[in-house]
Amino acid sequence: MQIRFAGNAFSPTNASGRLAAVQVRGVNVALTNLTVLAAEAGGVEIDGGGRRTLEDSLIAGSGGTAVRVDNGQAIITDTGLIGGQIGVLVDPGEQANVTGSAFGGFSDVAVRNDNNTFANAIFLGNWWGSPGGPNDVSPLDGVLNNSPAGEAVSDYDSISDWLTKPQP
Repeated sequence: MQIRFAGNAFSPTNASGRLAAVQVRGVNVALTNLTVLAAEAGGVEIDGGGRRTLEDSLIAGSGGTAVRVDNGQAIITDTGLIGGQIGVLVDPGEQANVTGSAFGGFSDVAVRNDNNTFANAIFLGNWWGSPGGPNDVSPLDGVLNNSPAGEAVSDYDSISDWLTKPQP
């Protein structure tokens, strides 16, 4: 499924008119081969509790966040997260586990974990735009990885075993 130019819906409860192109609500939902291109606001929003799986997908050119975990757990595999402001945003108390995916072209950060624990944001075996991995220059969480060519990440992201070249 391909979704393009979505995410604009003015209503009395949404005066800004900006919505995620795909809002995933409900328990234990799996999305495969989803493509979201040029969404006005966010690409995919995980909401409503439960476990959501996103695999073999592409979220590119979002006007805001590619994937926001607002309420629940996101399991993301083999997905391209390209362009926009933030790649994956993990709200307080929520969880994301991302593997075998690629990050590139974010103006803010590729990963923003709004929790103060590594367990909520697990990002293993991903491509960060550089063989040196992601750029984590903040000492707040005790982890540093100075890789200016890599995508920036926030604190308290469990990031290791990154790929040294993009997957085919």
